[in-house]
Amino acid sequence: MKVQEIVDRVSRDLVDPRNVRWTRAELIDYLNDAIAAILIRRPDLSRTTANKQLTGNTLTLPDDAYQILTVNHIDNIAAQYVDINKLNQLYPDWRVTEGVPSCWTRNELDETTLFVYPKPTAEVTIEFVYSRNLAAGSETDDFPLPDLYEGVVVDFMMYRAYNKDGQNASESNKAQLHFQSFATSLGDKAAADSAKSQLIKASEGAR
Repeated sequence: MKVQEIVDRVSRDLVDPRNVRWTRAELIDYLNDAIAAILIRRPDLSRTTANKQLTGNTLTLPDDAYQILTVNHIDNIAAQYVDINKLNQLYPDWRVTEGVPSCWTRNELDETTLFVYPKPTAEVTIEFVYSRNLAAGSETDDFPLPDLYEGVVVDFMMYRAYNKDGQNASESNKAQLHFQSFATSLGDKAAADSAKSQLIKASEGAR
């Protein structure tokens, strides 16, 4: 699916097919705002796996990163997440302790940096998963989310479009209805995914 298809759909729904009141550039901005709003709730939708060589105990994520999700392994050995506050409390010198890294952590105020513990004595390869920032640059771009999220994105775009004339009570009401639909759909999808994840975990535990 192309971005153009979504922009065309929203233009028709707004009864503005020639984009007189809402320009196509505006609608693409609304689309990107919708994507950002969804990724804040579902950062896993833009997840990507990367490998990087590490000589110290601090790794900064690539420039396109939104936040770290997990570390798969360090030199093909599983790495356990440990809360940084617990490390600070139990092992105040963890940042300078050297050894074979088996844990990773992050500062809750910094979503794009991770730390490993103990500090490796030689270069290691770390495989990590992070959420990327996504945005459409033009109408010819592919829609960057799964097609299932088209309706959710359209609702957010309609909310932003009607909110442009928010001083009008009628337009403001339309905007709020679309925002409510957006929030409800996104919440229902998140709840369904969580329930599915719990079922999978339960079936694994039953084996």
